[in-house]
Amino acid sequence: YISFYKGLGSISGAMLMGEKEFCDEARVWLRRFGGNLYTLLPYAAPSWAGYRRHVKGQGLSMSFLDKFNKLKRITEKIESDTDFSKVARFNPRIPETNMIHVYLKASSDRCESVRDKAFETTGFKIFTRIRSIAEDDHRYSSGYRTSFEWTMGEANSSIEDESFVHAWRQFISILSEK
Repeated sequence: YISFYKGLGSISGAMLMGEKEFCDEARVWLRRFGGNLYTLLPYAAPSWAGYRRHVKGQGLSMSFLDKFNKLKRITEKIESDTDFSKVARFNPRIPETNMIHVYLKASSDRCESVRDKAFETTGFKIFTRIRSIAEDDHRYSSGYRTSFEWTMGEANSSIEDESFVHAWRQFISILSEK
């Protein structure tokens, strides 16, 4: 599965890949759910451009693979901080793409307040949008109250690794205070 809008920066859509039998069955379900569009050209053209830009690295300073590896390096450094696991976790623990989910053991209001306080000293915002975790979600019973998606994209991939790590350490330090 490749997301055209998350992975390639295109308009909505995705590509499902697999064995012929799998794709044949998926095609039937696609039609059942009304996904059989008259033409795919409006989706195909920007997706192909996104592929050339993000996967091949044409016209960008970093390819998709470069961004993926950068996120892996940074999350490894952040996780090495002993306080990180007390207040947060990454899912998956080791990124499998250039996007990872972050779960925090604090309310949205607390996280936003800490983010803003850390921003005052680092000039760096850890997240822009955060979601509350519902009480019936299994992560809630593990103590997590909020989450957000962190993507290493075009806008932030040029930031030095150590700037991310410094900002995260500041955020974690403040969040860990009682």
